[in-house]
Amino acid sequence: MKIGVVYNLRDHFPDTNRVVRDADAEWEVRATIDGILDGLAAAGHTAVDLGAPHQLLDPQKRETIDLVFNICEMSGLRHREAQIPALCEVLRLPYVFSPPDVMVAALDKNLANLLVSQAGGLVPDWQVAREACATVDLTVDKDSPLLVKPLAEGSGMGIDDDAVVHSEAELRARIEFVVRSYQQPALIQRYCSGAEFTIGVIETESGATALAPLMLTSVDGQAPTVYGYAEKENLVARVRLQTCDSEATADEVSQLAVLAFRTLGCRDCARIDLRRVTPQGPVAFLEANPLPHLAPEIGDFCKSATAAGWTYSELLSMIVASAARRFDLIETTTLER
Repeated sequence: MKIGVVYNLRDHFPDTNRVVRDADAEWEVRATIDGILDGLAAAGHTAVDLGAPHQLLDPQKRETIDLVFNICEMSGLRHREAQIPALCEVLRLPYVFSPPDVMVAALDKNLANLLVSQAGGLVPDWQVAREACATVDLTVDKDSPLLVKPLAEGSGMGIDDDAVVHSEAELRARIEFVVRSYQQPALIQRYCSGAEFTIGVIETESGATALAPLMLTSVDGQAPTVYGYAEKENLVARVRLQTCDSEATADEVSQLAVLAFRTLGCRDCARIDLRRVTPQGPVAFLEANPLPHLAPEIGDFCKSATAAGWTYSELLSMIVASAARRFDLIETTTLER
């Protein structure tokens, strides 16, 4: 199959959008793109490096591909990850990953929380603040901290140790920082103090299937305060990802992840993040990423697949096979497990 890969490179991130240090966190580096191209080729496909997504507007280039492999993050608020799937829908191009409405719903953490909670998934109490003076109903003190983060970002953007607040003054300051710096509402949520987990979910012929749940620990073996931008950018130096300490924990994480995947309407694959409400408490949903990081060596989603026994080329092949089934494309390299 001829697969056209479209993406945004950090080197091309608009200077006018560099309002915070992590503004380009979701855009890709060249090494990730090369890994995807090589992985698709290893899976038996012809990988076409299209580059910037505007190449899809060229009819001659569209004729050279059977399927679009889109990992574009774009710019904007809730709609940024939905822009290229929407373009593919307009141009009637088969593409991998979730449709525009799912991209919007997953990126808007308030909406994602509402949907998962309505479906019966545990979600820590939350609310949205559009300005620092907004009324906040959640109590905050040293024994009941809150987490404040941008409403519609990923890759740990806007999340560091200061995002966990322990007083009214810290809460107001952090809301003001998020609203001013990220130019969007702040999501305020009850802070979960237990272990954090990340897990990939992928679609097979039998439906949504959980990969291996991974538990996050810091280099000293403790649960990190947050899994934010600095931790994700310096994964090896700051965080350890390890398999769950019990089958019961793995099952609990997997079931909630699959529930979130199905509830949000994700397609092909997604990465789901969860955390125990307290060290001994139940696992709760944090967020879903239907456009997961595909860096072969460091991507959380890829690590979840590796821990499940999958090679990188097998993972990419399964993503392509899922999309191929949906669009009734002939797929000769399908790998089912």
